[in-house]
Amino acid sequence: MVLAIHGELVVNKKILFPFMVSVLFAGCATVGNFEKRMEAKKGLSKEQLIDEMGIPAKEYKSESFEILEYYQSDTITLPRNSVSTVSGNTLYTNTTGGSYPVDCKLEFKLINGVVTNYRYAGALCRSY
Repeated sequence: MVLAIHGELVVNKKILFPFMVSVLFAGCATVGNFEKRMEAKKGLSKEQLIDEMGIPAKEYKSESFEILEYYQSDTITLPRNSVSTVSGNTLYTNTTGGSYPVDCKLEFKLINGVVTNYRYAGALCRSY
């Protein structure tokens, strides 16, 4: 509960602490959800994996295993925000935001045509 007393905010710590913890772990939830979806791919045949994920960007084969590689990229656009300050006769403006590239490289390891493991790298892996 938040109360305003004489223009000051008084925060109930019993409410604030759980809220702060949930905000801190919110980013982890997206990683956890992504990994749950990838864990569900274990045990799929090569055909089933391709049916769900599409045609891989690359395939690597050895005598004992096979790797199917997927790659995605995107651009995230954040709203622009400008803050200006004056120092003497000079105006300084700092602008944040803009567009940033993100990607995800995902590899599935198959033994005898069945997905046994996966690995990933990239910020986009955590957000979709």
